[in-house]
Amino acid sequence: MYYRLNGTIIYLSENIIVYGHKSLSIKARVNFSEIKHFLEQIKEGLNADKIDVYVNCSIVGNIVKKMFEMSLIIPYKLAYLNTPLERSYDFLCHHLSGKQTDIDFNHNINITIFGCGGVGANIALNLLVMGFSNFTFVDYDTVEASNLNRQFPFVPEDIGKNKAQALKDNLLKRNPSAKIMCLNLFINSTQILIDNLSTSDLIVSAIDSPPIKSAIYSTEYALEKNIPIIFGAAGYDTIKVGPLLKSKGAMKNYLSYLNSVSIINATPIRGSIPSTNSLLTSILSNEIFNLFYDEKKMLFPNKKLIMNHFSLEIVEENDYEN
Repeated sequence: MYYRLNGTIIYLSENIIVYGHKSLSIKARVNFSEIKHFLEQIKEGLNADKIDVYVNCSIVGNIVKKMFEMSLIIPYKLAYLNTPLERSYDFLCHHLSGKQTDIDFNHNINITIFGCGGVGANIALNLLVMGFSNFTFVDYDTVEASNLNRQFPFVPEDIGKNKAQALKDNLLKRNPSAKIMCLNLFINSTQILIDNLSTSDLIVSAIDSPPIKSAIYSTEYALEKNIPIIFGAAGYDTIKVGPLLKSKGAMKNYLSYLNSVSIINATPIRGSIPSTNSLLTSILSNEIFNLFYDEKKMLFPNKKLIMNHFSLEIVEENDYEN
């Protein structure tokens, strides 16, 4: 077993503060060098035998025990060291410390993404490097040169390729062990989803054409299969964050709203800048992370927030639970 510090060390003149979810103040005027030596070692990591030596040490033994109690020292898996997931694993450890003893990514979570463009592709990249590794990508479209200003996983060599396949190819370069299935599929009915998709743990609906009809098909499928679904879209003046629909009641309410506006003939916007898509997909990715790891921190369960992407002001909020 291997252990590492789960916090930050602040050295003062006579005190040392170890700051994490909780803070430990250590009076170190007499044994400053010995305590600092231990803290610098646990910051890099120690195995169980070395930890036992410190636990039985009269100078730092009580400090070590207290740090364990406060989740300032936690078990740590060496498998993620020097990999693209190292910093994500450090974040996961901090996020879950005190809640789980055997901290690791849930590699069994499957996320299905409808539409691999400026929202779907960026969320897929975010989630992959956050530790998710099981995906299904659905898109019939191909990569165009105009996509490259905001669809970050794609490179010029991808122009002309199917988006779902190009996205898979580029993500596997970062995590070759990821499990990714692609479907070159135009979503024009709910039934086509029922006929072609396996079960999933979450649907990301990021289709921009046709915007309302595709949202109806996605929500009907999620309701039929009882799968949570999340939406998001970027506009010229605002971003639509969510809803993330978790309950059947919320899905039915959202469907009722969609059907009420389905006669509107909307077309996707043409202009875009990368920062608005980055902001939107970062918020959505955080919400997905919290859905699976800490639901208490979710921002918009069963809600849609419309935000000004420059001022970050919430200009409208819609609750579909009630």
